[in-house]
Amino acid sequence: MEVEEAFKVVGEMGIYQVYLCFLLAFALTLYIASEAVLIALVGLKPQFQWDLTGQMNVTLGNDQAFRHWLDEASRTEVQMHLHFNSNYTSIVSEWYLLGDSEYKVSLASSVYFGGVLIGAVTFGQLSDQYGRRKLYLIGLTLDIVFGVLSGLAPSFQLFILARFLVGIMNGGVTLVSFVLLNEFVGRAYWALTGTLGSVFFAVGIVLYAVLGFLITSWRQLALVVNLIAGLVLLLSLFIPESPRWLYSQGHLVEAERVLSLIGRRNGRRLAKKGVTLSPLEKRGRGERAGPLDLFRHPTLLPRTLVMMQAWCVTICLSIHKDLIGTSLIPSPIALSDTISLHFLYIYPFMVHHFQKDEILERLI
Repeated sequence: MEVEEAFKVVGEMGIYQVYLCFLLAFALTLYIASEAVLIALVGLKPQFQWDLTGQMNVTLGNDQAFRHWLDEASRTEVQMHLHFNSNYTSIVSEWYLLGDSEYKVSLASSVYFGGVLIGAVTFGQLSDQYGRRKLYLIGLTLDIVFGVLSGLAPSFQLFILARFLVGIMNGGVTLVSFVLLNEFVGRAYWALTGTLGSVFFAVGIVLYAVLGFLITSWRQLALVVNLIAGLVLLLSLFIPESPRWLYSQGHLVEAERVLSLIGRRNGRRLAKKGVTLSPLEKRGRGERAGPLDLFRHPTLLPRTLVMMQAWCVTICLSIHKDLIGTSLIPSPIALSDTISLHFLYIYPFMVHHFQKDEILERLI
């Protein structure tokens, strides 16, 4: 039998796949979301006031003398005259990212998402070659390491470097975990598992906002976020390789072993020898697909362009509303994503229900 037939035997969405949904679509996404909008709170601009007593010819506002003094003053001088009126700390209060240095907060966010782009592109190709599980575990481990380093960074330069590396790992882990989860379930449930991440991403942002409200130190907040990832990593050590990837690479024995494992954990009664797969037909080198084929195939091209446009608009709007919270208190960030949850909880089940409707499928 082929892989799809085997899933009907071992269970397309059994108790074990539900557990994997919890691990890869819920718990992991909580961490991914927190890292994605981390700068919204660690880059918070606390209220502050200047005490310029004793500074002759220097006044606040747009006064040229004040700006000149601020540019020329040492960090020690600025610390003497600048007072933050908040219990919350951030990289702004830590490294005095004010005035001409305010752009560095946005720069840290841009650098992170630049890393996400690199990670998504590179990890996808590497996981096709070396396996989903291996790339996922390596990426998540390094994600935690660089995340901890960003919370311990002694300077802004090291902080922004760590955020770039976190972005690479975050982008890669997000992609590989998405593929890994979908390759553990039957085709009939792809629409459901493919949309769960969007639901729990919003939950992760709400949770992060709550943590930001409870934890006043930006360094502690950056470290606590990684505790979730540490737990996910420990549990992920026990998940097997994707049976679909093993099958596509010709590793029939390993694929049969994983499928039999899924069946047993789903409580299915299998034959003594487990699942038996038929060999996959070998393909020539010329048939190997790549990212550029999305733009070469006449059917895939319009769909690819539509999906790119949809994702671009959606991500820009959804991430933007969370990142503008850098000048707000945590509550508006939680509020905006709490509102979106009311629809997101319904959305996966709508997609799963309507995916079999031929008319809607043709429209999509």
